[in-house]
Amino acid sequence: MRTLILSISLIVLGFVSQSISVYAKSPIAAPKQNLSQFSAGFREIWASLDKTQNNCPDEYDYYPNGGMRIFYCHIKNFMDYKQLQQLSNIPIFLRGPHSNTQLNLHARYNFGYYNPEFVTWLVEHAIPGEKDQTFRSLTQTMYAQFVSIPARIYYMVYQELQSKPAFHIAQQQKYEDLIVNQTLPQYYRDEYYEFAGLEQAGYDGNIVSGAVLFWLRRGIDGTAAQFYQGLEKLIKTYDADFASQFLCQYASAPTSRKKCADNEYQKADQVLNQVYGDLMKKLDKNSQKKLRHAQRKWLEYRDANAGFLAEFYQGIRHNEVAHIEAKTTLTRARAEGLQGLSIQIQ
Repeated sequence: MRTLILSISLIVLGFVSQSISVYAKSPIAAPKQNLSQFSAGFREIWASLDKTQNNCPDEYDYYPNGGMRIFYCHIKNFMDYKQLQQLSNIPIFLRGPHSNTQLNLHARYNFGYYNPEFVTWLVEHAIPGEKDQTFRSLTQTMYAQFVSIPARIYYMVYQELQSKPAFHIAQQQKYEDLIVNQTLPQYYRDEYYEFAGLEQAGYDGNIVSGAVLFWLRRGIDGTAAQFYQGLEKLIKTYDADFASQFLCQYASAPTSRKKCADNEYQKADQVLNQVYGDLMKKLDKNSQKKLRHAQRKWLEYRDANAGFLAEFYQGIRHNEVAHIEAKTTLTRARAEGLQGLSIQIQ
């Protein structure tokens, strides 16, 4: 179902399941033949995300807008846990409630501890679109329709937890204690339904809460960084604009903030240039001359005014960043003004 799916099915088997007991005594490298089958299988998954059916009769089918569990129930059309285990030839879990051929999705006081070697292997091979631009283009729509929502939510939840280390550690310890003492409430995940305000921002609270528990478990089994590496690779391959926009919200270092501000300014400037060019085509030569003169004067005004605003905000944000942000705001306003004029001429 997809390489994506596996980068999120690694995140799926983890998102979805609570664990598996596939014990490994020593690392085993995946044979080349298996790797070839794995690659072919995931390419088929990628191209067939719109042709799946629910393979879990007891699960309500709200695919593709549901969480990881129903997602896994659908990708089982092409590759289930047992097949993945055989293809990878690497134990998926080090311990947990699952057998070596079947997932136990209802273990309340136990979860699967992923094998770090398997996660590394999966992250390396599960996203063919990263290196194959043609394949990425062909599967971009599949990503947008079936993968983008859970991928973005898991990405945002991870970033939110990382930005609040004290809270993260406390919640992880609390969850682990509840598991060990077998006192985990049946609907414990509901505690995170409104985590970080993501549900209010329009994201499904059920997926959000599931993502929080997934990252808490991965913190406990020590594979969070590896899973995030795979998720980040997935996002950068298919959803780079989202990643850059989201990360800019958390940028703190001056260089990072400047880069984010520069990107926003470049976008605004491109829009202005497009609007300006379209307007020029509608004007006669005399009006074009006047617009050019007005635009030159406006550029002088914009730069001078942005400099003033940067000085005004000095101490509140980095001076250079403030200057770029002011230019962006003024550039957007100018584009809107010229766009309005262009519409009137029509």
